[in-house]
Amino acid sequence: MAALSRVAGLVAAAVLGLVAGTCGVVVSRVNLTVLGARLPYGIVLALVVAALLFAQCRYLLGKGGGVAAALGWAVPVAAALWPRPEGDVVLAGDWYGLGFVVAGLFLVGWQLLRRGDRRARAGQGGRRTGTTGGSTRRGDRDR
Repeated sequence: MAALSRVAGLVAAAVLGLVAGTCGVVVSRVNLTVLGARLPYGIVLALVVAALLFAQCRYLLGKGGGVAAALGWAVPVAAALWPRPEGDVVLAGDWYGLGFVVAGLFLVGWQLLRRGDRRARAGQGGRRTGTTGGSTRRGDRDR
């Protein structure tokens, strides 16, 4: 049963990555004009959502979860770079489009190359308890 739930979690992470990548491609071009200056909040929002999704999937499912979410994100982004039969592309080759792709690939690489997750550093139990190295007992904190 645990293997089935792990596979379901990895599939869910990949589907969430697919949704985040599709929404990121659409939202990355959104700008807000304030006092004559364009603020590209769409690309920032898309990259923050992708980074949070990768990190949370890695935290919950381990390195495989982060990789599954990152691969799911990369599919619509790569598809948006291919030219359509009419000759246009969904994700343009200007600074916004290239910035979105390069920053997103940096986030994907970060998930693939960074060291172990927090559970591995905390030990096999996954959670640290306050029993080692502490000078106060549980009841002493309330006094």
